[in-house]
Amino acid sequence: MASRGGAPLTFVELRARAGITQSEIAAHLELPSHVHYSHLEIGQSSLTVDTAHQLADLLGVPVTDIAAAYATARRHRQQAGVYVPPLTNQHIPLPDEPPARAASPQSS
Repeated sequence: MASRGGAPLTFVELRARAGITQSEIAAHLELPSHVHYSHLEIGQSSLTVDTAHQLADLLGVPVTDIAAAYATARRHRQQAGVYVPPLTNQHIPLPDEPPARAASPQSS
């Protein structure tokens, strides 16, 4: 795993190493704008397994680096007291987080 002094690299650092912008990533992921990707980068939106693999391929890093960067973003949000979206079974497993729970079936 790529790291800086033992800490995982952030999305910004991974992007800088790859020489790619948020807008370029958003276009590659077919997102409406770089803002949508920015929300993912700061842990405000959810990271699916498919998106994590696409990012890993695009940035030329293992998917574990993407999971670590996302976990770091989520942790920073939690430490700042900012809302962090819950994980579901569709999201990539993150280091140091409990496994996601399956959504309970809703009754009619």
